[in-house]
Amino acid sequence: MNLTYDQLNGGCTGCLPTQVDGTVRYNADNRITILDPTNPLLPSTEYTAVIEGSGDGDHLAVKDRGGPPMSGDYIWHFTTSGGGTPLP
Repeated sequence: MNLTYDQLNGGCTGCLPTQVDGTVRYNADNRITILDPTNPLLPSTEYTAVIEGSGDGDHLAVKDRGGPPMSGDYIWHFTTSGGGTPLP
């Protein structure tokens, strides 16, 4: 899973995203994948998360238990709230 953000925080067309470092873990009992960022996420910042499918051919696609890769990327965006104390 990749998590990136717009380094200029809000509307930079053509800017390169900044990668967020962290670890990914999967809980098979409840089928939930969690990305734990190494550092707290920035407040009031739009992030883009990508679970990679097989579309680009680099063999990093998520696969099901039977082995076939996911056919395309799953992408979503979210914005962190402003202010407050980041959770550890």
